[in-house]
Amino acid sequence: MQQAQSALKDFDGNVLILYGDVPFVPTKTMQAMIDRLHSDDDPEVVVLGFEPEDTLQYGRIVATGDRIEWMVEHKDATEKQRQTKLCNSGLMAVRSKDLFALLARVTNNNAAGEYYLVDIVNIAVQDGRHCHVVRTDAYDVTGINSRGELAAMEAEWQKRRRAGDGRWRKPDRARNGLVCGRHGGGPRCPDRTQCVFRPRRVGR
Repeated sequence: MQQAQSALKDFDGNVLILYGDVPFVPTKTMQAMIDRLHSDDDPEVVVLGFEPEDTLQYGRIVATGDRIEWMVEHKDATEKQRQTKLCNSGLMAVRSKDLFALLARVTNNNAAGEYYLVDIVNIAVQDGRHCHVVRTDAYDVTGINSRGELAAMEAEWQKRRRAGDGRWRKPDRARNGLVCGRHGGGPRCPDRTQCVFRPRRVGR
């Protein structure tokens, strides 16, 4: 985030911290984060949380209602904190004027010796400021880091689309539109650097 500081030096507004490998966050959820940031109790940071079936190695959000008391990475958490089901998606909303002032105070005093973005929340809490969590479905913040995860999420996305629109095909029957600009080939073309996706209709 600090790499963006110079680009945002004259920006006075909302900053949404998102991840490129988490593509299914609904627009309404992002808007809910911004709306919560500008609610009457004037929170410093808004965090998007979720409750997965398996908490795995996710960081935890310790909260009373939607007010955050503390945030902790899994490796730094106590056994009691690891019992908390509310997990950190990593997505946040914060005003630009607050973001970089908080980042400047983050240290790497933790088990991994790393700089954790979540510490901007803990710093604000220690300052007596309010920070709040907005909850979303685990599907909305699922990360995609492999072909297997991509296939699984495509299947789930199509399943959800078909629930509202019966025209959507099963994932294993839908063809992609990968075409090579150099050879005119499809997905098996040896030169993937020239490949693009052309629009293709997948419904009836």
